[in-house]
Amino acid sequence: MIEMNQIITSLRQMSSEKRAKYLIVTTAALLGGCLALGAYHRFFYQEEPKIPIVCVSQDLPQDTTLTIDVLHQKKAKAKDLPTGIVRAGEVTEVIGKTLRTDIPSGAPLLWEYIRSPQESANALLLPDQRALTLPAPAIAPFVQTGDYVDVLGLGRMLAGGIRIIGVQEENGTKHYTLGVSPKQAIDIVAAMETGSVSLIHSQRNKKKKKQRLSNNQIVSGLPL
Repeated sequence: MIEMNQIITSLRQMSSEKRAKYLIVTTAALLGGCLALGAYHRFFYQEEPKIPIVCVSQDLPQDTTLTIDVLHQKKAKAKDLPTGIVRAGEVTEVIGKTLRTDIPSGAPLLWEYIRSPQESANALLLPDQRALTLPAPAIAPFVQTGDYVDVLGLGRMLAGGIRIIGVQEENGTKHYTLGVSPKQAIDIVAAMETGSVSLIHSQRNKKKKKQRLSNNQIVSGLPL
């Protein structure tokens, strides 16, 4: 290895032009080495940012209706996440939907575990019921899948305590699918043909005591 005094002596013997070129090249080499060392450190030692995802907080059997109480938020590295993970910002999209499979406690929630609206509606139908979809009737706000409503038309109650088995939205218009008996379906369709049909919250909803939260409240309310 060349000693420092030898480097200094060599520099003194160089012309001013050569000395300047030498210093420029040396400085550039040192700067490049520092940048490379910094990039190496960031690549191997800097912790990868974590993404908040949705996991289940208890064992959930097939056909479970998802509520905020059975979900929690967890942070995980992007490279460790499976395809189709439900992220924390998407939690409001899964509330009220049902599972097509069992999920163990602590497992991340995947979109493939959740039934489509049509699957969910079929799963909620009782053996003697039919699915009847109403095109955006007058309805109390915040009605969602699993709620109960009373159906009014022709100046009377056509059906009471009817369960909403699906809520769909197309082009900004909501459609509500009800689980009704064949006779109820006939009465409701007849009322729709001659007038309008309205839905109101049924007294059965009081037994459910579901908590209504905004999107931000649900996301921030998920325990870590």
